[in-house]
Amino acid sequence: LQPYPDYYAHMGPINLAGPEPMPDAPTSHFTVDEIPDGVTIVDIRSQALYAAGHLPGSYGLELEDQMGVWAGWLIPFDAPIVLVATEFQDAGTAVVQLARIGFDRVIGIVTDLEGAEQRVTYRQASAEALRDELAAGEPQVLDVRSPGEWETGSIPGAVHRYVPDLRTGIPEGLDPERPVWVICGGGYRSQMAGIYLEAAGFEPIVVSSGGVDNVLSGSQA
Repeated sequence: LQPYPDYYAHMGPINLAGPEPMPDAPTSHFTVDEIPDGVTIVDIRSQALYAAGHLPGSYGLELEDQMGVWAGWLIPFDAPIVLVATEFQDAGTAVVQLARIGFDRVIGIVTDLEGAEQRVTYRQASAEALRDELAAGEPQVLDVRSPGEWETGSIPGAVHRYVPDLRTGIPEGLDPERPVWVICGGGYRSQMAGIYLEAAGFEPIVVSSGGVDNVLSGSQA
């Protein structure tokens, strides 16, 4: 059996009790300085904006169809959540996705990171860039695909850990003194690994365009 998200364990009791009505989009807009202590920060902006500057400890979960599912994999169940979004994004869509899996405590939104004393950045790259790097040397590669995907083929020398399993630690064999190229199947999940690598003192290079198959086959992303 494939791994399944932690939130699955909570869905049965919620459905038996009868789920609450869908919550409204958050009406509280916080500045960075007003973000309450103890909240989980979920950044739903594009991967490019997240890479260009995000709040330390924030989860990078770009607002796409599976954002809510991956939030259920990674963040503590029933955590109070503050969203980071652009002023043009529909935060209500994110709230609905989260509520559908039982995360209904979105307490506010931040649309301006001005005033943040520290913003974390990292480099984005393509599968083609990683292929060139592999041809030129021996970069550190972290493959964050699922176990089933890993078994179908992998980049020689890559270290594997499924992205949700990074919550328990960075796998052995990675040197914190060297950058780590992070790759998945298509670019969406590789971003999610950043929070764990950054917290452990690693410098991620996130492959956000293309995936392992593009590296192995030499095809364009």
